[in-house]
Amino acid sequence: MDNITSTDRGVFGEASYIRCPHYQRELSFFDPLPFFRRELETYEDIEKAEIYLQCPSFAKVYINGVSVTEDIFISPISDYTKILWYNTYDVTHLLKRGVNTVGVIAGNGFFNEPFRTAWGYDNAYWRDAPQFMLCLKVNGKDALVSDGRWRVSKDVSHIIFSHLRSGEYVDMGRYDPSWLYEGYDDSLWEFATALEGTPGGVLRESKCPPVRETEEISPVSIELTPLGLLADFGVTISGYAQIEAHCPRGREVTLRFCEDIDEKKAPKHNRMDTPHFYPETPFQTDKLIASGGLDRFKPMFSYHGFRYVLIEGMEREELVSLKAYFTHNDVARKSSFTSGSELLNYIYNAGIRSTYSNMFWCLTDCPTREKLGWTNDSQATAEQALINFDIISFYEKWFEDVKADM
Repeated sequence: MDNITSTDRGVFGEASYIRCPHYQRELSFFDPLPFFRRELETYEDIEKAEIYLQCPSFAKVYINGVSVTEDIFISPISDYTKILWYNTYDVTHLLKRGVNTVGVIAGNGFFNEPFRTAWGYDNAYWRDAPQFMLCLKVNGKDALVSDGRWRVSKDVSHIIFSHLRSGEYVDMGRYDPSWLYEGYDDSLWEFATALEGTPGGVLRESKCPPVRETEEISPVSIELTPLGLLADFGVTISGYAQIEAHCPRGREVTLRFCEDIDEKKAPKHNRMDTPHFYPETPFQTDKLIASGGLDRFKPMFSYHGFRYVLIEGMEREELVSLKAYFTHNDVARKSSFTSGSELLNYIYNAGIRSTYSNMFWCLTDCPTREKLGWTNDSQATAEQALINFDIISFYEKWFEDVKADM
């Protein structure tokens, strides 16, 4: 495991953390997520190309319009003043001779959570604007690093609200992926601000299994209720839904996620959504503002715990498709159980799904309200986790976080 201090950036070379200029905490609540881009030219034979990435607020990275990885919610969470986990990706297949475009969308995550909650993340001592540090090496040499020459814009961003523990809103009328490709005119974009140093932590390469979409689930039913269309996916999972819809331009379509419903088939949150926990933002809510054409949306930097999704603001015939994605650290199974009892089999499989639903860079208490790594929850389930999952490298990452904060 590479240990790199904030003054010796090792594999990152001359890269700097970069962010939008003019960041102000009080203005970051409904702040579109920033888009960063940079073009580079390479005319040598590309034998090996790798990207090193550290993003305390999560990031999505593209080369020539293609995501560099199927991993999501990168980089791993930590106390960012103690440890900064980074990831390495082979991108040899994505680069071409000539001009290449690298695009980055930076999220908020736990790094920039501006709304007040019982856990005080809005006052976290690491809190800052969405930012990242990146180094692209081609044939062993630094070909591109994050610095003040990158361009950044929030004005073109279609992701107009994004928070890990609340939800994500998109305005598809603003959606235009052309910024990810060669030749896009970014002359009106600002230059990124290059920061001195890091958020404070030591850089370490992550060996923890990444968070991924591990299962695609279709709804077992979609029915019209007085509140809207209610989709039931049949199982309770961590993750999000992808909706395809064709609605009039400007129509707001709201997706409300819940694990339970009441007798009137309305979301039943069992007091998890009280103002004590969510005083300023809706609980487990995504929103799509329609472009007028065929829109496809799933959140990039937010996830929920749910079995049901209530869709408000659209007619049944406007819904083209709906899928759920089970997301969690992609930890392998190493044992199984089956018996002649349907009840015992159900309980066992529910336990497996529940454990997976709480794998988010640590073992969390829930994928709904908190998403926090209360250690007693993990201690109480450690024996079954070690029996059922190849979880050692996952634990090792988390224990380094715990040790750093002791």
